[in-house]
Amino acid sequence: MNFGFYFFLISGFALWADGFKNNAVMDVVFGLILAAATVLYPFGNAIQVGEGDRVPEFLAGFFANGASIAKTPLYAGMTLTFASITLRGREIFGNDMFKVAFLSVGVNLAFIFALNGYAYEQGQSYESLSVLNYILHICHDVLGTEAGVLYFGLLVKNYVPLAQRIEEESA
Repeated sequence: MNFGFYFFLISGFALWADGFKNNAVMDVVFGLILAAATVLYPFGNAIQVGEGDRVPEFLAGFFANGASIAKTPLYAGMTLTFASITLRGREIFGNDMFKVAFLSVGVNLAFIFALNGYAYEQGQSYESLSVLNYILHICHDVLGTEAGVLYFGLLVKNYVPLAQRIEEESA
């Protein structure tokens, strides 16, 4: 589920960025990141659940420091696609796109860092999670991600195309 979430989120971000301005080089980069994630993530999961013997020998060294390295392409993909969205969107919406990035990334990360010490750790049962864990996760989603998407939606809703602005100025 986690892999699918990130895979489709990155794919959606890449399409969103292309909606602003097509960039064939970045499309290839996004494709390579998704391909790497598709190959590595299942092997990382196999190691994490104790089935490391299912990992091909030529990849075993890649996972020497643990299974979480398999998530690296996903994190790189998230970073690159969101940076691409912000920079391409800035050409249309101006500096207001930085507000979208701040809400979606900055606020999100602030709550993730606040979760340090409240998150689920290996060996802990779900019952031992504190209420604050759940509150911070909800804030991370609602005040971060959803606020950024809402602000972006308002930018789109209130956007006046360049041709219309020129026509209004000349009238």
